[in-house]
Amino acid sequence: MKNRLSVKSFTNLFASRKIRLLTFAFSFFFFALFIELTWELWEQDHKLFLIDQSIIGFVANHRI
Repeated sequence: MKNRLSVKSFTNLFASRKIRLLTFAFSFFFFALFIELTWELWEQDHKLFLIDQSIIGFVANHRI
């Protein structure tokens, strides 16, 4: 029972400046990674949309 993790010991873990800095750095890194991947996916989807529109326009303008 002595080694049980209590809420107080858990909050004391984040009292250390080093741990808080590491937590912030990792969360910032993963947030930046999420934004980058989201941007890449949006850009790729947008390019595919433009390609689809140009194919539709080409077919519409060259009907027999």
